[in-house]
Amino acid sequence: MKSPRKFSPRNTASPSTTPALCCSCFGEVVMKGSDLEAEMFGAADSVKQPHLDRIRALGVTPATIAWLGSWSVPFGVVSATTEASGIYQPGDGPAHILQPVFDNGNLIDLVIWHSMRPERWWTRTGVAWALNVDDIAAIDRWGGDALHLHASPLDWLKNGATGAVVLDWSAPEVATLRQHDRIECSTPALAATLTHALQTSVHMPAIETKENRLAA
Repeated sequence: MKSPRKFSPRNTASPSTTPALCCSCFGEVVMKGSDLEAEMFGAADSVKQPHLDRIRALGVTPATIAWLGSWSVPFGVVSATTEASGIYQPGDGPAHILQPVFDNGNLIDLVIWHSMRPERWWTRTGVAWALNVDDIAAIDRWGGDALHLHASPLDWLKNGATGAVVLDWSAPEVATLRQHDRIECSTPALAATLTHALQTSVHMPAIETKENRLAA
């Protein structure tokens, strides 16, 4: 399987316990990359054997966990409260599975979900629109292979961490999926969602004729 760009090694210095939240605008929380890393590694440190047993019971193979762990954090565990906006706040609340989200090898966000409802997820900053966006960006594919889209971050893990997951269907970047010749969706419901999103993402200009403009 194709290996993403290797993530930078963990900084062993003690991270600040207070994330540098700059502001919240347009539904996004602005954070420093180092604070995202600190939260990611903190969640990784919270993983215990029962968590490993649980995620394997959900269908994620040890080989996938080991492969992801060879270049980054495969997953973590964080207690969090979730918001209707799709953002989560770490601290109080039930435990969730956490996965890092990268773009061109850079950590840009974190996504969490509960093992009892893996079809629902929240992000830390609202920046990420897709999980494994680098695969979406690979337009030219060997042998005309299709882009594989999965219905949830868990499904992505269950399928060897290949392909991608759309985390935010309202993001303008969803329109870039049109550049692919073939997209294989893991479920009929996902295929329907993708079709609707691409149909509604087309921007049509106001079309007029010279005669109409002169008459106005």
